[in-house]
Parts: sequence; C-alpha cells; structure tokens
Amino acid sequence: MRALLWFFHRLTGVVAFGGLIVHFYVMHYPSGANISYENVTERLSHTGWRIFYLFFLSSIIFHGLYGLWGMAVEHTKSGAPLRVLRGMLTFAYIGAFLVGLYILRGV
Repeated sequence: MRALLWFFHRLTGVVAFGGLIVHFYVMHYPSGANISYENVTERLSHTGWRIFYLFFLSSIIFHGLYGLWGMAVEHTKSGAPLRVLRGMLTFAYIGAFLVGLYILRGV
C-alpha cells in the first residue's frame, strides 16, 4: 500500500503541474484576458472543463496532504499522533474535495 501511495503522490504531482500550466494558459496568459465571472461560468458550463478541474482539484489536494503526511512520518516517532494526524488529513481531504465539488456544481 505504501508503494502505491508513493506512486500516486508522484502521479498527482505530474497531473497538478500539467493542470497548473493549462490553468495559467487559459486564465492568465492571453493578453488582455478578461477574467470575469461570466467568462468563468461560461467555461465551466462545459463538461470537459468541469472534469479537468475535478481532476486538478483532487490531484492538488492529495499531493499536498500526502506531502504533509510524509513530513509527519519522518519527524514523529510515536504511533498515536500519526493516527490522529491521518484521521485529520483524511477529513481535510474529504472536506476540501466536497467544497470544491460543491463550487463546481454550483457554477
């Protein structure tokens, strides 16, 4: 399981990096880009963009929280604090994902 999570951490890093490039190119790169609520809602009305942002969001949240988990494992000797932290990070992942999903559905 640990090797699978390690691989998934690397994979989500690549997905997050690629998603960041696409996001910046679409939102910030074009000269005179008009980042308005109307433009964003129009783009997110397309299923492909919603799927893109769903994967982007999921990858960023997992990559960041698993990175925090890795730092905690390296610096914590006891098992009890790690179990509590694992529960907190799992709850944070689910909560952040649900908030993002709610926002994507509402647009």
